[in-house]
Amino acid sequence: MEAKDTPVNHDIVNTWKSFLGIIVSNDIDSFKKISAEKIRCFDCVYNTQKEKEEMEEREKNESNWYEKLYREWIYIPINRFCKEDYPIIFTQYLITRLKTGETQFLINKADSFSVLVTTTKPCEVSPNHEGQQHMVIFIKEKNEYKFYEIFTIP
Repeated sequence: MEAKDTPVNHDIVNTWKSFLGIIVSNDIDSFKKISAEKIRCFDCVYNTQKEKEEMEEREKNESNWYEKLYREWIYIPINRFCKEDYPIIFTQYLITRLKTGETQFLINKADSFSVLVTTTKPCEVSPNHEGQQHMVIFIKEKNEYKFYEIFTIP
């Protein structure tokens, strides 16, 4: 995904503000409306002990597990995402950091944009900690942006 540093348009800023307002209010019905049918979420595959154990089994027993991971398993249907992953990912801590962290908007190819938020500054947690950022990606579907992906760096 190639990103360009261009002026951010009104729709993008409003989409981000709306997204933040919805997660702050924990409005799951509205969250589903502003989301794609499937959310691309690598962390969602490993975010519980049960899921970690299931992935370890898949790695041992399925020769094409890596391909399936990136072609199938990281795409979480929105209803399952809201039920199982939303409460784990969108904690009060992360929501606060998404609202207050340094934010960059990146305009991508193919009618999408990313929001890069510094959620932990370098050395904030410990003297040698490199910090962390969250990337939230929105794609355009039927002339409106939809939440599509979330991941962390690192």
